[in-house]
Amino acid sequence: MPTNGGPRESFYQKIFTEAYARPGTEFQVRAEDGGLHLTLTLDPKQARFLGRPERLRYELLPISETHFLMPATHPLEDPQTVAIYDSHHGRAQYLHTNCRVHPRTPDGL
Repeated sequence: MPTNGGPRESFYQKIFTEAYARPGTEFQVRAEDGGLHLTLTLDPKQARFLGRPERLRYELLPISETHFLMPATHPLEDPQTVAIYDSHHGRAQYLHTNCRVHPRTPDGL
């Protein structure tokens, strides 16, 4: 939702607040502090190899209603575009980043 599009947090909570996962990778998206945030949970071995914590938190900046800029939080990272889309019954079904689609988990959060 564009930054001038009205009250975002309630819209974000309704549509995007979910958990999305594939084997070895989990993303949690939450509406907090007036914006949308993504927490990436890394596999413990991957986190050790990268020298990073197991949970990485990113801010999602709106580009459109379904696309977000995820700024880098580490010098070795690049900014990424995240798409959260395919809303059924008021909930987004997929998170797309790094050329991969991550389906919403059956339980959500």
